[in-house]
Amino acid sequence: MAAPQALCSCALFLVLLLAPHACTASTVLEDKCRSYAAGTQEEYDYCIRTLQSGRASAAAAAADERSLAAIAANVAREAARATATKIAAWKDAETVPARQESLAACAKEYRAAVHGLRAAAEAAESSSVAEGLQVAQKRLSDALGAPLRCDAAFSAAGELSSPLDAADRDLDKVINLAISILPVPSSKGV
Repeated sequence: MAAPQALCSCALFLVLLLAPHACTASTVLEDKCRSYAAGTQEEYDYCIRTLQSGRASAAAAAADERSLAAIAANVAREAARATATKIAAWKDAETVPARQESLAACAKEYRAAVHGLRAAAEAAESSSVAEGLQVAQKRLSDALGAPLRCDAAFSAAGELSSPLDAADRDLDKVINLAISILPVPSSKGV
């Protein structure tokens, strides 16, 4: 009887000892989102919500920072793909040549963003750590600004505004999230 009682006492002691640490331990996801948000609850919530959206939700909780950056790049890629699909439909329906040209320029920007963001996500999780991080950083930076370049195409054609809405413009916000999470490449690796 003494052995089971001692075992229970030992187990209870371990639970009491480890419980406070289990309650306060944060995940890489929470740490990275706190860093991204810089004390702003709205940005923290945005970060958590974005990284746990869609197919990424199960992986985000246990991901390291490279995987989180890849998740953010994939979320951005899906946003760019959705906008590219809308732009293609607008272009097909447009009858004014100047707007067709502007939409063609936008379509090119968003296709390049989709391609670059896929490459960024793959590179972020590459087995070649330092090189993969450099490639991911470059691809994310290249995709950044697609909404502004699309707007510029409309301005250059004499149009006052492009048809992009706020959701289309959020692409840069998600890309910035991925950039902020991505570890800084070093010559020694990460």
